[in-house]
Parts: sequence; C-alpha cells; structure tokens
Amino acid sequence: MSRRILVTGGAGFLGRHLCRMIHERGDAAVCLDLHAEEGAPWLSIRGSVIEPSAWETVGKVDAVIHGAAITDLWRKDPSDFDRINRGGAEMAALFAKQHDAPLLLVSSYTVLMGRGTRSETLIDGVSLPPPLDLIGAYPTSKRAGEKAALAAWPQTVIVRPTAPIGPGDLTLTPPMKMTRDVAAGKLPGVMAGRINIVDIRDVAAATFAALDRGKPGKAYLLSGEDLTLRQYAQKVAAEARVDPPALTVPPIVARAAARIEAMACKLTGQPPTAPADGVDLAALPVRFDNRLAREELGFAPRATEEAIRDAVAFLRQEGFLAG
Repeated sequence: MSRRILVTGGAGFLGRHLCRMIHERGDAAVCLDLHAEEGAPWLSIRGSVIEPSAWETVGKVDAVIHGAAITDLWRKDPSDFDRINRGGAEMAALFAKQHDAPLLLVSSYTVLMGRGTRSETLIDGVSLPPPLDLIGAYPTSKRAGEKAALAAWPQTVIVRPTAPIGPGDLTLTPPMKMTRDVAAGKLPGVMAGRINIVDIRDVAAATFAALDRGKPGKAYLLSGEDLTLRQYAQKVAAEARVDPPALTVPPIVARAAARIEAMACKLTGQPPTAPADGVDLAALPVRFDNRLAREELGFAPRATEEAIRDAVAFLRQEGFLAG
C-alpha cells in the first residue's frame, strides 16, 4: 500500500532528492516549502513551517520528513535560527503526533561539536557537548529543535548529516559554494581546518531508510570521508582541472579575518564570505564515525571522488561554472 509522505523543505537540496525518491518508489510525496515548485510530479504547497495555516493545507499523511531549516551559519538577526529551526521542528512534531505518523527530523552534525574540543576526537553521535558549548546560533537552534521535537512526539527519529555535496543544489549551500569557488579557480587559499564530505544522494537514501528502520528517539550520524580542507580543495581542483588554492591560512588568522568581516556585515546586512562560526567549526580536531547508521540503516556513502565528480558536473550544467 502506498503512503502519503510529507517533506518539509521539499524544494531544497535534500528535499528535492527525497521527493523524487518517494515518488519513484510508488509513494505520494507532498512538498511543503516557501519555494515549492509548480510542475513537479508530486503535490507542492507553498508555505512556511512556522505558520499554522500552511500545515492545515497539507491534509492527512502517513509519515513526515522535516528538513526545512535555515542552513546558513549567519543571519543579520540571529533569532531567525531559533524561530525557524526550533519552532519549525516543534510544529512538525505536533503535526506528526496529530496524525499518529512517524517523524524523521533532519538535524546537523554541528550539534555534536563543542568549543571545548582541544585534542583529536572521534565523534560517533553518542556523546553530546553541553548546550552552552555549541558553536553559534545554528547548531544551538538545531539542538533545540531536536529536543522540542522529541518532547512533543517521542516517535521521532533524527539524522545528522555532515557536509553534503552533489547534484541538485540550485541555491548553493555552503559546501557547494566552496566546491564552486575551488572548481572555478577563484579561491586563493584555504584554512588549515577540516571537513567531512558526504554525497547528498546517500544522505537522502539513509534519511528514507531511517524513516522506516530507525528507532524512535535515536539519532544517526550520516558522515562520509574526513578530509583536511586542503585535501578536499585538491580533489575538487583535480576534477575541475584547475590549480588548487595556493595558500594555507592558519586558523588564528582565519578567525581574526572572520570576526572583522562579521562586524562589517552587521552594518551592511550582507552575508560574510566566511562566517565566524564556520571557521570555528572547521578548526576543531575531530573525525566522524558513522557505524550506527551503517549497521542499522544500511548507510553506505560512496567515494568522495564520485561525489565531487557529479557535483562539479552539476555546477557546470547549471551555469555555476564556465565550460
């Protein structure tokens, strides 16, 4: 029997993949998004996840995947993060409870990273840093969203992807912006930091699997390969056949530059090129262990080189890159 599955943020990077996957598997996808597209082979509803009227238009569903969120690390008004990320998660949980439907909440790996990390640390998703140790408004709001959703509806399963890349990102999330800049040969340097890359298609497959096979109350880390930012830039540059960034910037220098830029952005309202919170996150000496997702969800992320190849091809196809 086919199911009717709501995907909030269904017009976003992950949401598009999820709606397509649901549709291709014979279920009925319902997209709720401020930018829901007309002409999709599934029901598209334009609306905000923090507006009760938007939820009222959805109707009865058999499951909810809540992916709608502010995914950038900077906002002129930081309270936007709590309003959308926590508030939206809570409303999604209340809606799922109303329909006695399972809820799959898309959170973030950043809720696992604390400022107090000083030595090499393996993150497996079991231990959580204290809330006050979280790095900025984005991870704080995502952690608050997890807590609010679980309190409102215990039949909630959580996934925490790392930095996704791949085809289908029409608005360019931060990892894809970096990929574009490196592939265009326009990034003069990279910080001496780290990144964990995962293919968006693998995140979508694991998210769908978690909806059916995940255990309520549990959170699954969807991580790929641990790389330094220089290693990642070199892989992207090799695929794009351009020179990699020449400079490696020490974290202390990157932090200082980011904080100076942040002060200017408060005055102009323009987003920074390198948000200070992003710099702090990238500087942490952490690695990621996705064993739980592999064992319980069958998560099997593809090689980073394949993800990069398809991401660069997509950027060229959509005109984000010349040639």
